[in-house]
Amino acid sequence: EALLDRLDAVDDEQPAFDQRRERRYAFRVRNCTISVVQPGSMRPESFEVHLRNLSAGGISFLHGGFLHVGTEVNAKLVDGTGKWNEVVGKVANCDYIENGVHEVGVILKSPIVPSDFCAAANCIRILLIDDDVIASRLVIHMLKDFNAEVDFVESGKAAIQAIDKEQFDAIFCDIEMPEMNGIETVQSIRDAGFKAPIFGISASENEADHNAMINAGCNEFVTKPVTSQVLKQLLSDIVVEPLASALHAEPEMIEFLRSFGNQLEETIHTISSAMTTNDLTLLSKTVRQLKGNAGQYGYPMISDLARTVESELAGGTAITELGNQIDELRLLCRRAQVACQTD
Repeated sequence: EALLDRLDAVDDEQPAFDQRRERRYAFRVRNCTISVVQPGSMRPESFEVHLRNLSAGGISFLHGGFLHVGTEVNAKLVDGTGKWNEVVGKVANCDYIENGVHEVGVILKSPIVPSDFCAAANCIRILLIDDDVIASRLVIHMLKDFNAEVDFVESGKAAIQAIDKEQFDAIFCDIEMPEMNGIETVQSIRDAGFKAPIFGISASENEADHNAMINAGCNEFVTKPVTSQVLKQLLSDIVVEPLASALHAEPEMIEFLRSFGNQLEETIHTISSAMTTNDLTLLSKTVRQLKGNAGQYGYPMISDLARTVESELAGGTAITELGNQIDELRLLCRRAQVACQTD
């Protein structure tokens, strides 16, 4: 974990890292099984590696050996429903880090949906277009409560440049802006091929303006001031609702909660693995640990459900009969992980 923290810190200091077309998400899972076929060989070899991150088109992991560029890699990832998915790709780079450890980057043959596997990918990216800087500060503050990363621009021209460089899950656009107004901006964004939701905002209550924004390509139009309740309604289809810890308001707990959130990714993976292999011992151990940790970090709902599953297993209930409860437990863990990442 310390090595991964150092690698992430180095990436954060490199401007080029954030300019990739496909956004990468932290995905720290230990003991992920991969199989490789080295160039010139027909025999696959299997290894346990530590995943670092993933994107729609690739994954990276730490490996205690060297893999040649072009080596075929098969990795088994567990999605949010507990289903095993085999992803296939080829090594694009293998960089020596230290003490025999290499970081391996793999380009996938077929794209994946990062949010299917990684709770961090449920963080949504929003572009806010408004020349009113002061009013926008409050909107940005409220959007962050929905696990959103917000890019802010003050003009239509800057918005066009932004969508050409980055991918966004939604756009909020004011109607009254100099040079290029909201109607023209939305039309240009749609003409550029943007398919995700666009929400028009304005202090004006003029119905003609509202209709013009809808006709230009907005999905909805709301009148300022924009409230948190309105944002929740607009984003309901694209936001995973965070499950906050009872301790989230205590400043000294922030780093502890983030650490707990990182651990939850591996917990979800282990639970899914135990379900797939029908491993009663591993599942019992994992939910018992989750019961204690969740209670300690302010998640009684998770702790109580983990206790119920643990009791059912101890009483002889078959793993296959606990599917619904374990699905709910994994979902709660993902919601908690999202919250821990935003605290």
